[in-house]
Amino acid sequence: MPSSGCGTCRDRRIRCDRTFPICVRCIRSLRICQGYGLRLSWPQGRDKRRAIEGPEPPASMSTRRIKPNTWLHTSFLDINKLYMDSSNPSYFQDWSIHVPLPAPTAAIRWNPSQVDDTASDLLHYFESIAVHTLSTCDDNPYKFLGALTRLAFSNAAESSNAVLHAIFAVASVHRHGPRAESVRLQGSAIHALKSSAQKGLDDTETIQHVAASMLLCSFEVQANSQTPGPWLWYVNGAKRLIQAINPRKRTLPVEFLAMVNWVYYHDVMAQFSLRHWRLGQKAAEWDFAHPLGPTLSTISRRLHIELQIAGLGSCSLTVLEPLSEVFKSLVASSNPRYHSETYRKHLKTLEVTLDDIVTKSSLLLKLSQDRLPIPEVNNLLSLFRLAALVYLERVSNNISELSTKVNAWINSAFNIIENIRACKHLFPLLIFGCEARTDAHRVVILDAIDETSRKTHSLNLQLLRGLLQSVWIQDDLQNTSEMNYNERLSAILSSSKTIPSFA
Repeated sequence: MPSSGCGTCRDRRIRCDRTFPICVRCIRSLRICQGYGLRLSWPQGRDKRRAIEGPEPPASMSTRRIKPNTWLHTSFLDINKLYMDSSNPSYFQDWSIHVPLPAPTAAIRWNPSQVDDTASDLLHYFESIAVHTLSTCDDNPYKFLGALTRLAFSNAAESSNAVLHAIFAVASVHRHGPRAESVRLQGSAIHALKSSAQKGLDDTETIQHVAASMLLCSFEVQANSQTPGPWLWYVNGAKRLIQAINPRKRTLPVEFLAMVNWVYYHDVMAQFSLRHWRLGQKAAEWDFAHPLGPTLSTISRRLHIELQIAGLGSCSLTVLEPLSEVFKSLVASSNPRYHSETYRKHLKTLEVTLDDIVTKSSLLLKLSQDRLPIPEVNNLLSLFRLAALVYLERVSNNISELSTKVNAWINSAFNIIENIRACKHLFPLLIFGCEARTDAHRVVILDAIDETSRKTHSLNLQLLRGLLQSVWIQDDLQNTSEMNYNERLSAILSSSKTIPSFA
């Protein structure tokens, strides 16, 4: 006998006699017995228990923004690091993260006749996606793209081919990773540079060599090479090429100014990395004997860049000069100069100079012919200024605890980051990411990294994200405010097997 009634009796909500195969009640009432098997249930319009559509969520839930991937998980490695000496290079975990990259969506705007279909596809990818990963002070990558394009297609010389193949190499490594084809294109660019240099270089070819060297620098950063500091070799070579050009010539093209700005930015950021990576053990190998600052200042004054800002972007000279001076001036507490009155006066002068950055740059932008959005430029300048001020105060006084002045700078910086939403400059994100002690501040940093990654798909941003999350875990596990700030920052940077680039 079936354990339950037939389907017809259950629909009529009457007691079934459960006679098999057809119940007697259905026979007497002349109804079709639906039997005792499994029945499929379909939702009906007025059936509240089996509604076709669920109820609308409350308004507070439907408009709420859910932030994914904002939780930090503590592992055995984090606990192990808690009891490790902070001077140990393994104090922080190494990070190697794969970043999925999208295909370009826009159609190529032009198709040069001297490239085949495969190269044209790489050129398309470079101009639509990969160009956004090039680290410059200019937040408008298309100005910079125009300068590189003119240098790559100006003639059929080997120096032009070097720029073109370097563009292909950057696009390939960004799209496919450090595979054989990417390395082959890198080798083609290096071979073209070597062939061109053997014949001697005029000023135009020298500028093309600078562009190709910096593109190969970006290639090394994206390839995440395990060799310490290969990108520094290209920056150092580009510096020497720039210093070989006579800055007093009136015929220097605007592409030269863009290249100088590019090299100078990487040069300044390299000073920061070399100061802290493995306690500066590679700094002696880096050429600081002929800094780019005076060269750039001479070129700028000669061609009146302060009033034109032609192709250089967001007043880079105004930002980079005092930032470079900060990195070069700070000394360790063990240095005899640390407690001298002259040293303290110099640091105070640097702080005043940093305070005047935004005011000076706003005046230059109003006088310039380049119609840049002044609020956006001021936000970027303020972010660099505040990062430099916090770094200057922290390192010069060897403190990690918050003071009223430093706390005000940090809060102002987080307000700026939250307003601009995206920031491709890693130095301020690193400085203020290390200052993020609350969940609210950490979410601001993570949102900025995610938004910037969505636009640039840069591997460095994901590496920075993983590094900061490791730092935050250590902050939560122990009281890092008692740690020397300079040693803490050095431990963070030394976690990388290679010299990190924060450009």
